[in-house]
Amino acid sequence: MSAAQVAHERQELVDSLSPELLQMFLKRASLDDPVDTSRVKLPTSTSTTIPTSTPPSTSTSTHTPPSTEAPHLASISSDLPPPVRIHFPAPVDQDPDPDPDPTSPSFLSHLHKKYFPTLPSDPQKLAWMAPPTPDDSADTYSPLLPSLLPSAIRFDFRGRLLPPRQAREVPGHLGLHHHADAPLSAGYTIPELSHLSRSSFPAQRCMAFQTLGRILYRLGSGAYSTSTSPDEEETAEGGVEGPSRSIATDLERGLWRCIHEGRVLETLQEAAGDGSTRGSSHLGVKNYALEALWLWQKGGGERWKAD
Repeated sequence: MSAAQVAHERQELVDSLSPELLQMFLKRASLDDPVDTSRVKLPTSTSTTIPTSTPPSTSTSTHTPPSTEAPHLASISSDLPPPVRIHFPAPVDQDPDPDPDPTSPSFLSHLHKKYFPTLPSDPQKLAWMAPPTPDDSADTYSPLLPSLLPSAIRFDFRGRLLPPRQAREVPGHLGLHHHADAPLSAGYTIPELSHLSRSSFPAQRCMAFQTLGRILYRLGSGAYSTSTSPDEEETAEGGVEGPSRSIATDLERGLWRCIHEGRVLETLQEAAGDGSTRGSSHLGVKNYALEALWLWQKGGGERWKAD
């Protein structure tokens, strides 16, 4: 580039900078190599000077101040969409509906109307919250039934049979109503205990193992036989080995079938551990499984056999 072109480009660069920024660059130049600023033509300042304040005039004519908005900003603002109207929620009624009463027959409908009015109503999803009715025809442990299946018979935590009428009188705070079938009846069936024995919650497995062990002891010692005397019932409950028997009743055969179908003994042996398995990693579960197997052996150690 020639010297004229270099000077021309330099002048364009200087013109593109503001005077304040150019002065700052010139001040930061090295003192050992001073720059001759006399040859640089500074651009004319475009900054507006603030005029000195003048006393207000007494003229009554109104003067419209000039618009301070830049032309390009005005064109942008004209292209913007109109402002959206903001919607505020309606105020709460002065007399709101009372809270739903859980004891009311219309509790579920009132609950849906108050808290979920915009959602579709599905009574089937709320059926589990409805209180059980005493005259429920689907109850599998009603005192009005002429007979019961062995899989429907319920036991308490000590392994004793709970007849249907007695199961209706047991209070709920004893923890014998935590099941879905026959919600009005207390106690647990062997299939329910077999299901709980494979739970991922250790407390449920411990409860199931303890109850199953007591049921196995009573079943092996003949405590559920109709011919068992009261003295033999007390002996079986006290933990002493009951009398040996070779004839099983229909009830006992049905209970052994439930234990076999639920793989109760296999679950206990797996949790307790043997030569091939280490048993459960939870110490409480393993101890209750060992106790249940010990009670099964004390009751005779019998297994169900198909007749």
